Amino acid sequence: MLHFMHHLPHTASPSGVPSTVLQFPRFRCISAKLCISVSSTDSSLPGTNDLSRLLQGRITRPHLLQVHARIFRLNEHQNNLIATRLIGHYPSNLALKVFYSLREPNIFPFNAIIRVLAEEGLYLKALLTFKELKFRRLLPNDLTFSFLLKACSRDGVGVDCVKQVHGHVVKSGFMFDPFVCNGLLMAHVKAVKDLVSARQVFDEMPDRNLVCFWTSLISGYARLGLAEEALKLFMVMLKENLRPESDTMVSVLSACSILNTTHIEKWLHLLTQWPNDFCCNNLGCDYVNIIIVYLYGKCKKVEKSREAFDKISENGKRSVLSWNAMIGAYVQNGCGLEALTLFKSMMENYDCRPNHVTMVSALSLC
Repeated sequence: MLHFMHHLPHTASPSGVPSTVLQFPRFRCISAKLCISVSSTDSSLPGTNDLSRLLQGRITRPHLLQVHARIFRLNEHQNNLIATRLIGHYPSNLALKVFYSLREPNIFPFNAIIRVLAEEGLYLKALLTFKELKFRRLLPNDLTFSFLLKACSRDGVGVDCVKQVHGHVVKSGFMFDPFVCNGLLMAHVKAVKDLVSARQVFDEMPDRNLVCFWTSLISGYARLGLAEEALKLFMVMLKENLRPESDTMVSVLSACSILNTTHIEKWLHLLTQWPNDFCCNNLGCDYVNIIIVYLYGKCKKVEKSREAFDKISENGKRSVLSWNAMIGAYVQNGCGLEALTLFKSMMENYDCRPNHVTMVSALSLC
């Protein structure tokens, strides 16, 4: 049987505040005014509903501790809704104390603590918490798996861990949930670098209209050096009239950066023919031209890069990605004056703000 943290004692301190709360850092340093408000029974003080609403938004640490103390005074520390909201405000070490003080937690505090552990990269603790959830015969929901898979989408997570979670997803009937599927995709790509399983999850998705699904897999291909697979998937995405996000294009250009000369020539031929071979909107052509700008720059054909750049006009203006591709092509081929002229044109004549990539290219000319 798994050994989990023991429940914390609920004995009261001389001030009337349970010793569980006093284990939190800085709690003993709260002013005397707080101690008076905690022990007071004045009806004007916040009630359970008020405290629950306070915990829904942002709250400072001193106020959080005051609210927590008041919760104990009202004997609401076993309230699952309030505990769930408390957990979300604490770092994992303190959130776990709140969680394990619950005698009968339902699915909501379980989801909250798994989320906190996932955000801090504590995937083993997240998995142990999930096992306790199953031990208590609670049914996981889509949020449970989304948070758990986020915890598993990190380097160093073992193949067995991802496979176990994948198995639970299938058994629980969440293989058709789009966000759970994307979490599975990310876990296979990032943690265990198993693109065969990732592609299988992707191909079995009932609805692939969310761009993040495509971006996750394209990014995985690019990371593992499978540039052509990344480009092929990107082209399929455009054929389905999906609009790439900036992260998608970053992954695609990253894939292009590892193409050798032979593959660059092959893809330039395919991409320059693409608008003629398929009925595409201007938007799809713009993204293809960004890649063409980048690839021509890599094979030292700056004039061709500029021709493709001049064809880009998304909604009457060019995106920062297209400017970066053209400026980068100039920089890469020693055309410093042209790069600075284009950078100046971007700053003065067009409604497009440079990003860190633009600035790195510009500064490299100094």
